[in-house]
Amino acid sequence: MVEEEVRKVVTTGRSSVAITIPKRWLTALGIGPGSHVLLRFMGNYIALAPMGGAAKAWGGNNSIGVDRDDPEYVLRKVITQYLKGCQ
Repeated sequence: MVEEEVRKVVTTGRSSVAITIPKRWLTALGIGPGSHVLLRFMGNYIALAPMGGAAKAWGGNNSIGVDRDDPEYVLRKVITQYLKGCQ
């Protein structure tokens, strides 16, 4: 399910701005007052995830299966996964 809403950016200080996020979205993600979230700048958009499972899926811990004992092969696998975004 994809939902979209237009929100206005407001100034909150000299170097910070804020937007409001629909409460139902935060509740669905288990985010509430005092929760820590991970913000990731992706070049042309900003992503937000709760600290925990979703944040880990962004690359906190990734495994790459390697079936050869060859350093060059391992390096190529790591580079390939890095370029793919470790999906």
